[in-house]
Amino acid sequence: EDYNGITVYKVPFIPVYPFHVQFHGIFLKNFLKLNNGFDVMHYHTPLPPPIKMDIPIMTTVHTLVKPECRSVEDKSSRSLAASMQSNVSYLIERELFEMSDRITCVSTSVAEELKDHGIDPADVDVIGNGVDETLFCMEKKKDWMVRSFNTSNGMPDNNTSKLILDKNGHVWAGTTVGIVRII
Repeated sequence: EDYNGITVYKVPFIPVYPFHVQFHGIFLKNFLKLNNGFDVMHYHTPLPPPIKMDIPIMTTVHTLVKPECRSVEDKSSRSLAASMQSNVSYLIERELFEMSDRITCVSTSVAEELKDHGIDPADVDVIGNGVDETLFCMEKKKDWMVRSFNTSNGMPDNNTSKLILDKNGHVWAGTTVGIVRII
């Protein structure tokens, strides 16, 4: 995709827990073999595969695994598995942060949580989790219907990491434990 003259490549992500990091790493490594000449690598958490490169690496932190696992209220087998794997996930995060030249995050609370990785919050740029107000402005769209999706009405998890609109108009949600069509 092209954004104001900057070419952005998005590598496919398949949320197949607990192997999602490994699958994403395979896609990314193969993509990087076919495409070179990048100026910067920009990772987004949670848990992208840490791949060392000879170009600057920037990481944007949306959430950290351990605090995320502590906040999950449901005690399903998937949630328990994620919690048990959190120590391994912590090591993956730590490796990613150590190889990053710059770290940004979406909130001051996430910056504070980075202390657990030995990162001073003052060294982190808080960029916020922005929304394009020209597309999502509730005052201008009075006819919008607001619905909440969570585990009580069919979501596999209460934490959504990605929403995708497919060519048929269906909305898919990627969560830490799976993908689901919600509309």
